[in-house]
Amino acid sequence: MLGSGIIGRARQRLERVWSSRLAVPLRPASSGPVRYWQDQVRLAVKGSIAAVGAWALARYAIGQPEPYFAPLAALLGVYPTVARSLREGVLCVAGFLLGAALAIPAGMLLGPGIAGIAVVVIAGVLVSGWHRLGDPEVPM
Repeated sequence: MLGSGIIGRARQRLERVWSSRLAVPLRPASSGPVRYWQDQVRLAVKGSIAAVGAWALARYAIGQPEPYFAPLAALLGVYPTVARSLREGVLCVAGFLLGAALAIPAGMLLGPGIAGIAVVVIAGVLVSGWHRLGDPEVPM
């Protein structure tokens, strides 16, 4: 009996120590300067990989002689998490398609001039206010 009591208390202590150590990695990281720069370096590396990959894909797979917009487009979709990158990428594609859907009829009706650009920008900003297309809490 004496042995089981000691073992039971030791087990409880071990469980407390183990559970407190397990909780540490699950807590949010501190927002100190070291964490900030770690996140910035990680984001810079991801952006570099995305930009170089987009350049190589556009240059060698598609055959564009000077694909300067490919790295720019790739950088627009780089965020700290994969989930956010995917979400923002899908929203960017949706916005592009809606913009084209607005620009093509306006270009055909008004021509590629100041009036056509003004109509497309006004309509685009109004459509972008739709909450499903982005964060409604971000003021302009």
